[in-house]
Amino acid sequence: MTNSIIHSELTAQKFYERNGYNVVSDIFIEDGVKCVIVKKDF
Repeated sequence: MTNSIIHSELTAQKFYERNGYNVVSDIFIEDGVKCVIVKKDF
């Protein structure tokens, strides 16, 4: 199966969810910014 995994800034989470991505992590800090990992299977 092909998929896409992205480290998303928390402020962009809703954008990715509207486009079929699912959050697969807890919130974490990356370069001082709150992020989550989002994934979409194709």
